[in-house]
Amino acid sequence: MRRVYASQIGFEEDLYTAADTTSEERVEIETKFFQSVDSAAATALSKIIQRLDLEADELRAWVIYVRSLMHRTPEDLKVFKETAHDHIRMSTKMLARNVRIQPALIDRTKFQDELLILKTLPRVILNARILELLTSCHWVVIDVSDAKHKLLVSDNPVIRTNGLLIEMGHIGLPLSPTLLCIGAPKIATIEVISKLSGSWLVKQTNSQIVQGARHFIAASDDTQFEFIKKHFSSGKRYPVLKPEL
Repeated sequence: MRRVYASQIGFEEDLYTAADTTSEERVEIETKFFQSVDSAAATALSKIIQRLDLEADELRAWVIYVRSLMHRTPEDLKVFKETAHDHIRMSTKMLARNVRIQPALIDRTKFQDELLILKTLPRVILNARILELLTSCHWVVIDVSDAKHKLLVSDNPVIRTNGLLIEMGHIGLPLSPTLLCIGAPKIATIEVISKLSGSWLVKQTNSQIVQGARHFIAASDDTQFEFIKKHFSSGKRYPVLKPEL
């Protein structure tokens, strides 16, 4: 664990590539999909920070962006690839037992499967049932500027309970050192969370952020460095293929 400046934090190159991925296919995932997701969410984020109501298309853009953040770290993508690869191989073998199938299909190479999996990733992020659930949530921005510490962010920035449909289920995302965005299916949950002190919210949020991080924590100051060093990457990771939030 060491301190670095923001300029030293980078992105992993060729994250969305397989061994035979062409430049056009890479652009399709990185630029045509993720860049469009980020661009579409920019207006929504600006309005959310200003506490303005979102239009239907802006809300959809926002929840797609939040959903995409759960699949964009190297670890998330690695688990996604490995799990999906296992599913493909298992399905192919089961099919071969019941249908006359070419051996070449059974002997697909791993990079061929990875290419298929990468092309599937946008459809997984755009899962209609999950987006419908997120869109139906109540969203609020809570100002925690009165808290002792500032909010942290990491390479795994979305905090969530083990399911949105459980009692007090919610999802959250720090927007700045002093602004926390919370979404929940029940307005009662939002009301309860909104009444909590800023210091308590920051403490609980930062705890999840630090424990869930894998590569870095971004902070506006170094007052929480010892806390970060002690708890960094010590928490549970939610399965990326789990259908429910």
